[in-house]
Amino acid sequence: MTSENDEQLKEQVEYLLSEINMIADVHNCMIIDCLLTNDQTGQGWDDCAGCWQ
Repeated sequence: MTSENDEQLKEQVEYLLSEINMIADVHNCMIIDCLLTNDQTGQGWDDCAGCWQ
């Protein structure tokens, strides 16, 4: 994913996670843990804060 700022990225991440959960529901599965990492910085996405940490 590419974005121009953290707010745009947050929207993309929220959409991606909602799609993942929808697919899991269709297949009667549950997502227990999901980690999103920036390969360039090594930082992880903090969904609560809405930014890389």
